[in-house]
Amino acid sequence: MFMKNQLLVLGLAAGVFCLSGCRNDAIEEVVSFSVGEPTRTEFTFQAGLGSISLQASGSLAVTAESSAPEWCRVAVYDNSSVVYNVDTNRSDEPRSATITVSADGFPSETFDISQGPLEGLLVNPTELTFSDEVTEISIEVIAACDYEVVWTENEDEVFTVKKSEDGSVLTFNSPLPGIYSKKGQVNLVPKLAEGVTLDGDGIVGISLDLPRMGTYKLLLGEWELVSDKREEGVSPTKFTFEEKVYGESYNVYLEGIEKVEDEFPITITLEDGMALIRAGQQLGIADNYYYSAHFNYIGTNGTTYFGLDFNSDIYWAAEPELDDEARTVTLTFEDKGQAHGNKVDIWKFYASAGGYWGWTRCLYATKAPLVISKSYPNTDPDAGGDTGSDTGGTDN
Repeated sequence: MFMKNQLLVLGLAAGVFCLSGCRNDAIEEVVSFSVGEPTRTEFTFQAGLGSISLQASGSLAVTAESSAPEWCRVAVYDNSSVVYNVDTNRSDEPRSATITVSADGFPSETFDISQGPLEGLLVNPTELTFSDEVTEISIEVIAACDYEVVWTENEDEVFTVKKSEDGSVLTFNSPLPGIYSKKGQVNLVPKLAEGVTLDGDGIVGISLDLPRMGTYKLLLGEWELVSDKREEGVSPTKFTFEEKVYGESYNVYLEGIEKVEDEFPITITLEDGMALIRAGQQLGIADNYYYSAHFNYIGTNGTTYFGLDFNSDIYWAAEPELDDEARTVTLTFEDKGQAHGNKVDIWKFYASAGGYWGWTRCLYATKAPLVISKSYPNTDPDAGGDTGSDTGGTDN
């Protein structure tokens, strides 16, 4: 009997222990979920953000949905908040959306978002940059009212603007770039209905920028020799830059150098804003003479070599130096230390019998620096004038 009582006690104890363990497990698995108050539910026509805090314990999965995801987007972050992003209302009608926050096993929570209709103007873009390739830019204007176009800056009246009949498009024009950059600023001033107020009276500013002509066009034309360190032959008196590959290279004629002054120009390339004279240029053949230009350079071992490869790193380079007061641009050609430690020493022109690099007659040889200069162009139909367009009017 005693043994039976012991077994009964042990059985009851085991049952109590198991029940206790089950209760602890149940307590650990209890989850909670609650939703706070949204930070914002009413929006003007302008885009905006709002959020709502969450309390969700454990690994509870929380989701959020918008009834209008095309303009009101929602996302859940770390089960601690719901963030909603409202796009700009571009229509003249108000709109609303419902956001639903859900968690497994709990009733869903909902709240509404409302947004007012468009007031004033929406304009994109508001910063316009013109160039050699871009002389006309059209922008979209979404307007809830009529508006006026008012110039606040238009230096030399280089810019013009035309407003479409319904006001939905503004088309701006500029001349081609000239020697000096030009700036413009125009304000779109809405004619607001009585009682409507907007930040800054709803005025939208548009800036216009016409940079000075690009380096490539600026270098076209005639240059005078400022100085060289001639060792042989006759110094050229004038350098004429003509277009070879637009934006990339020039045909350059050297007045006073046989054949190079009228038939066989050298090639100068424009790379990273630098004018480069490369080695090894085979210029042409006339009267059984082969005309060429190359560099002598001193290798890292002190030996003098001939630079005969156009694609090599043997070259002289010059960065354009602009003097706006004197209206001049200068190129100082010299070794820029890019030839892997080699010193690019002497630039030479030859007329050789029987083939290139025959060294028959030296036409011109000079050490660096070679300096040439030219005046800014007064007018250039291809690059734009100094003062630009004659009108800056607005067609409202």
